[in-house]
Amino acid sequence: MRYLIQFSFMLLFTIQAAFAQAEYGMASIYSDQYQGSKTASGETYDMSLLTAAHKTLPFGTVVRVTRLDNRESVAVRINDRGPFVKGRIIDLSKNAAKRINLTDIGTVKVKVEVIRSDEEPATIAEPTKEIPKPVNTKPVVKPAPKNTGKVVKPKPAPSTSVPTVINTNNDDPQYGLFKIQVLQIKEEGYGVQIGRYTEYDNVLRQIGMLQNNWFKNILIHIEPAPDDVTVYKVILGPIQDLQSAQAYKKSLKKKGLDGFVVPLGDEK
Repeated sequence: MRYLIQFSFMLLFTIQAAFAQAEYGMASIYSDQYQGSKTASGETYDMSLLTAAHKTLPFGTVVRVTRLDNRESVAVRINDRGPFVKGRIIDLSKNAAKRINLTDIGTVKVKVEVIRSDEEPATIAEPTKEIPKPVNTKPVVKPAPKNTGKVVKPKPAPSTSVPTVINTNNDDPQYGLFKIQVLQIKEEGYGVQIGRYTEYDNVLRQIGMLQNNWFKNILIHIEPAPDDVTVYKVILGPIQDLQSAQAYKKSLKKKGLDGFVVPLGDEK
């Protein structure tokens, strides 16, 4: 890995738990120009699939999107982050939008309900068909020691000053005046990876949402990839030992954030 960078943002979002009550707001449609581009989950966007973008629900979560005006609905799988427009709560793939006749009007008020949450993506063929069980392809992480009732708090590795990003536009974190500081830190300890991106704009948006919910331990690992592509991995850390990192991963799961433990140093 080439660079491990620590970010700090101050924005104004709220993380929603994976199984919160029904969410109401505006649904929109992916632009055709995103066909074939990478989503925040690392998958390639395919407009023919039943997928969607949501700001906070874990990747692989299956939700039912219901129009409030005519009760038409479709089941979609979350594999991307967004939409980042005030008032909008979900971006639908073109095929999903067609299922509820949304393609002609562009946006409509909907209800979003979680009907299943998985740590890994599942494939949705039709809204009325049974959704196949996902195949777990995550890196194998040693299980945490048996719970003894003690609350294990992450032990942060030594670090220097925390950089800051301040947003003066409280209505929309995508626009406004920002102060950004970046600090390269020593690669040691562990972290919990919660995102992988190839578009830097998506990195900033994800960090903004995290820091807006008072996360101050945000790291970015910048790595080279084939075809001259740069990969940005969003990691929460550093955490000094593996046991604490695994406990922290479990606490993030309760907040609706999926991830896996990664070593930040030579242990890789």
